[in-house]
Amino acid sequence: MRALGRFLLGVLAVVGVLTLGLVGLVWWGLSSLDVAEVLHDVERPERFVLTLDLRRPFPEGEPAVPFALLEGGADPSLAGTVRAIDAAAADPQVTALLAEVGGTGAGLAQAQDIRAAVQRFRAAGKPAWVFAETLNEGDDMVDTYLAAAFDQVILQPSGGIGPLGFAAEVPFARGLLDEIGVQPQFDAREDHKNALDSLTRREMSAAQRESLDALLGGFWQQVRADIATDRGIAPEDVQKAALASPLLPPEALEARLVDRLAYRDEAEAALFEQAGTRDTLALEDYAADLFGDGPSGDRPHIALIHATGEVLRGEAEESLLGGEQAIYSDTVARALQEAVDDESTRAVVLRIDSPGGSYVASDILWRKIRQVRDSGLPVVVSLGNVAASGGYFIAMAGDHIVAAPGTITGSIGVISGKIVLQEMWNKLDVQWDAVTTGGPALMYSANQPFTWEQWQKFQRQLDWIYADFVDKVAQSRGLTRQQVEAVAGGRIWTGTAALERGLVDELGGFDAAVAEAKRRAGIATDTAVSLVSFPKPRSRFDQLMETLGGTPLAGTDARTLAALARVVRLLDPLADHLEAADTGAVRTPLPAYTGDGR
Repeated sequence: MRALGRFLLGVLAVVGVLTLGLVGLVWWGLSSLDVAEVLHDVERPERFVLTLDLRRPFPEGEPAVPFALLEGGADPSLAGTVRAIDAAAADPQVTALLAEVGGTGAGLAQAQDIRAAVQRFRAAGKPAWVFAETLNEGDDMVDTYLAAAFDQVILQPSGGIGPLGFAAEVPFARGLLDEIGVQPQFDAREDHKNALDSLTRREMSAAQRESLDALLGGFWQQVRADIATDRGIAPEDVQKAALASPLLPPEALEARLVDRLAYRDEAEAALFEQAGTRDTLALEDYAADLFGDGPSGDRPHIALIHATGEVLRGEAEESLLGGEQAIYSDTVARALQEAVDDESTRAVVLRIDSPGGSYVASDILWRKIRQVRDSGLPVVVSLGNVAASGGYFIAMAGDHIVAAPGTITGSIGVISGKIVLQEMWNKLDVQWDAVTTGGPALMYSANQPFTWEQWQKFQRQLDWIYADFVDKVAQSRGLTRQQVEAVAGGRIWTGTAALERGLVDELGGFDAAVAEAKRRAGIATDTAVSLVSFPKPRSRFDQLMETLGGTPLAGTDARTLAALARVVRLLDPLADHLEAADTGAVRTPLPAYTGDGR
């Protein structure tokens, strides 16, 4: 039977080698073809209309892994979209811009960035038209807001404009949790830090209602004023149209929110005639042609680092097919250090879009940004849709913060706690028992509530974190503690309100952040720069090996052989037992297998 064990090992090794070889072959093939080049290998016309699809999300940052490009093509990032529109404005080959909107995935702050780029395109003397089958079928009015920035808005005759306005609905599940025996034990600093009120309350608190009312009211004021300016009507007319919405196509035309009712082919024909060409090029192909060869060596380099998603400790784990974005403290800190170590870097633009997360991870990045500044490299922070809680904690470390008017900003506070399942277990007649040593090892166990003493210790932790947050805001922003406390407590602000309260330095988009970085680096305003992404992309083979790092056959040859050796050690006793069973001999028990066998 020992021969059986050897046979099984041989089969495992052969399968492993074939698997690694097959994956390597596929990867080599894709590397040779260059996936991005294949997907964007489009001939550029002599003169053309640039087309822009606004019916999609606008990711913050480019895809980190090449296989993500195979999922129907990766959407151009917000920064890439803005840069491409700006380049097209100065490109004599681009004669016009034709966009389509409807169900956009852009947030309000992103929409403001895109709108500003479209307006700069128009200021270059080129027509910018937008077509929509229908507007505002989603949850808010960002469709109409985006469309208003174009000089011609064409709506399909069977379309319309949905409700104009903003709303926030919040579910409260405390009654359900009580019914099933789940007890939420959370606390916050302070009353406006209400991210978990849905679990702890049965209805909206006065503080939460105040925050949401101020936030949505600020959004509406910005959008109403901008649409009125764009469309050449009074803000009162926008308000009137909002109260009358949803609007039928003739009503949208009468309200001057659209310029004509026509089908897509009719809109295209009219613009092509004005532009003097029927040739088109999609923005993603145009951007790939512009930026696909990497930065130009003779241009000043500005590092571009994206910090998107929840703030977490540790290093990001990559997948060949991509995944949810998050801000991993070790990964972003490494990117910042790489930018410092690169002698060609003149400044850093840190793009943040985050609702927060780990306090410890946020503090790691706060410290790292301060170290980058101490090295003499300016750090300009560009805020996306959200820079709240831990997202703002990171942002405040920069030299200069640029926020969009619609950026959700602040939420200076802390919230923590646990869910207690003790009553639910009792209802299910499930009993838990435990053994502990040392201190309160079960303090955060979901199977028992906080004791009085544990609750007091928990409160001390919240007080400590909140005090540190407030003190660092005061230190970073040059404010007194009293000034910070007046805007903290978990309160959220629009970018406009944050500017008024000293939480940010400037209102603007991605282009404004780059301009400020150039200024601080001593680069002339009219000098073109190269935006260099950090961390720098690794080879495709390295990405493959890291992605497969959790499998026995991953990594270098040495790691592969070591993994196979561990399998040999495991199969040897099994083969011995099989042989013993066959001969009737007595054997010792199988060894315990823990972890990876090391």
